[in-house]
Amino acid sequence: MNKISVIIPVYNEEKFLEKSIEKIITRIEKNKKFIPAYEILLIENGSNDKSFQIGKRLEKRYQFIKTFHLNYASYGQAIKMGILKAKNKIIIIFNVDFWNINFLKKGLKLINGSDIIVGSKTLIPSKDQRPQYRRLTTYFFNFILKMVFNFPGTDTHGLKIMKKNKILPLARKCATYNELFDTELILRACKEKLILIEIPIDIKETRPSRYNNLKRFGNIIKDLYLIFRIKYLNGFYYHR
Repeated sequence: MNKISVIIPVYNEEKFLEKSIEKIITRIEKNKKFIPAYEILLIENGSNDKSFQIGKRLEKRYQFIKTFHLNYASYGQAIKMGILKAKNKIIIIFNVDFWNINFLKKGLKLINGSDIIVGSKTLIPSKDQRPQYRRLTTYFFNFILKMVFNFPGTDTHGLKIMKKNKILPLARKCATYNELFDTELILRACKEKLILIEIPIDIKETRPSRYNNLKRFGNIIKDLYLIFRIKYLNGFYYHR
């Protein structure tokens, strides 16, 4: 039985949150054959709108929804909190504006024979319909990961299915706080020789990013430096 914990970071999502969660629930309920039991963890982080209040309202409406709060905006720490709070053995990473039930169904069929399933935006025959600059940024970032960190895959950021017992110890060691938490997590998983499978996925931008691009770029540089320092100075095995 696939008991899953769906982790969804939430940052300034009051316009989309309720409608998106309702759609996710509807699609999961239509696929109870594959997903008989689940919880949804909404990790609101640093929002200055009514996202947290909406999350608590959804929590009252559905017993399988839990809403948590971080005082500061941090995509990475929101995911980490979700991993720590998740009760089930299988963890799913979705976003309010980017989730895919077909990916979930395919991944759940493969997870017993692997440790992590990644929805790759660049793997053929994926269809990446985001703006060109977003696609180029992804390709450039993946090039850096291959050249500098010897990453064998094609994507680290986005939808994932993971075994909690495998990734929880790695999540506790991760030093990054912002955009690249899941990138560090995947790099650590490769270092530990966990079994990683990539699935092609279609993606289309449904709304502009809520993050300041300049600030986001700065956070990415900081996280890249942290990952570089850990890998080449401290070693992934020894960082605490």
